[in-house]
Amino acid sequence: MTACVLHLVNVQPWLDAEVAEAELAQRAWFATARARALLDANSRPWRLHVVMGEAAEQIIALTERLDCSGIVIGSRGLSVTESLLLGSVTYKLMHLSPYPGMVVP
Repeated sequence: MTACVLHLVNVQPWLDAEVAEAELAQRAWFATARARALLDANSRPWRLHVVMGEAAEQIIALTERLDCSGIVIGSRGLSVTESLLLGSVTYKLMHLSPYPGMVVP
């Protein structure tokens, strides 16, 4: 895995232009702090991408634009009721994506 770069993706809900300009990068930096620290501690190269919109669709579109070979996504541990009411990004991604995927706990 030394030859690849991991693309961290943070998807934010649609924000108005003013809020996006002021807060989007800060929100993504905060949300990915743990993942970035783990990657840095293991000397793994990474790039952070921040997009707005519906998470599964945005991740798939970014995967295509970056010509990635697959998607690794964490499970959030939603309860059955939460998954039914809110939907699961992981579930949607695994069903909609034409790319190979791996779900990690």
